[in-house]
Amino acid sequence: MIYVFVFIQANHRTGLKLSLAILSFFILTSLPYLAHLHPEPYANFTIQLHIVSAVLIAALYFFSSYQHRFQIAQLTVDELARMANTDQLTGLANRRRMVEAIESEIRRFTRYGNPFSIILIDIDHFKAINDQFGHVVGDHALMALARRSAEVSREVDILGRWGGEEFVMILPETSYEQSLQKARALCSHVAVTPLVDDHQITISCGVTTASRGDDLCNLVNRADVALYTAKRGGRNRVEGVLPEPFAEPKIRVDELIC
Repeated sequence: MIYVFVFIQANHRTGLKLSLAILSFFILTSLPYLAHLHPEPYANFTIQLHIVSAVLIAALYFFSSYQHRFQIAQLTVDELARMANTDQLTGLANRRRMVEAIESEIRRFTRYGNPFSIILIDIDHFKAINDQFGHVVGDHALMALARRSAEVSREVDILGRWGGEEFVMILPETSYEQSLQKARALCSHVAVTPLVDDHQITISCGVTTASRGDDLCNLVNRADVALYTAKRGGRNRVEGVLPEPFAEPKIRVDELIC
């Protein structure tokens, strides 16, 4: 029980050292006893007890070190999973994770009919920002937009980086009109104060909502059409495209999505 308690309270290396110290103490304490009772059966029992204790310590060390290695492996797997689903620059979900989230929402919508919408977000004149102020300012703009977008999102909303200067926000249980209001609030929140230092940066948003028969490509294509409409309309604005079930999308961007 002493050895088990030691390994429970300490890590495998410390447990081994303490257990060996305790065993050594017991052996040294029993040496005078063994010298006087060498032919007696109690002496054999004491020796066997020390041997069993040594075997027990070895077994406890093996299982404790195995558990330690398993915990390290589990942490490594969790970290790899986090890295595989996280955008390194902004800390948001990356495109892979967002694709999985959108497909999950489509399956939920198909089964239960609960509405959901998406907002495709793009920084206006982002190339000019990089060209004029450098990529460091551009990176800071992306990180600042991620933080500011998170400030207006709900806990159930899923925000991620779609690629380049584009972000996407998934709005579960949200109708088309509600998603338009959310996107307008986001545009205003970004434009109200400089995003990076004294650089006034704006965004454009494309909004759509799920419809029966939608897949990932159809849904994102509609949001992309809405975003391009907002860009052509002067930027720093929100446009939406209502779903047209079973209609061919006006702009095909499958090569960017599928």
